Amino acid sequence: MISRPSIRVQGPRIAPVRDESKRIGETFTQFNIPVGTVLSSPFWLCRDTAELAFGQVETSRDLLGTVTPQTARLLSAAPRPATNTVLVTHNQTLAAALPVAINEVEEGNCIILRPQAGGEPKFIAHLAPKDRFRIAGHAARRIVRKGAW
Repeated sequence: MISRPSIRVQGPRIAPVRDESKRIGETFTQFNIPVGTVLSSPFWLCRDTAELAFGQVETSRDLLGTVTPQTARLLSAAPRPATNTVLVTHNQTLAAALPVAINEVEEGNCIILRPQAGGEPKFIAHLAPKDRFRIAGHAARRIVRKGAW
């Protein structure tokens, strides 16, 4: 876990990340995207992001940055009916587990997956923050709200 001194060292990075986290939560609320379970890496910045965006978070060491069988299960687990599961993790976790290059996954990116019965999740989209907010209205109203990803 990141210690408090490490948080202070990050200094100027924290305010923009916290603002972005709040905007993520506001987007979900604005478009009535139902959120069920919110899981996060135990690292402070991931936990803080999840709490600011969704008001709730459970931490999981399976989201720490390496891909384990448990990480794979988290990525492929079906959400509770009529909800979406949110995982807040590290770019190296996503790059190792999904068809995206590590240099393509930046802070604040959103990866959308569809669980597949007994297998790897289906990769749906990789959205940077500017993309996510631009298409949020269209995609959220049409797909996510219905739990149809």
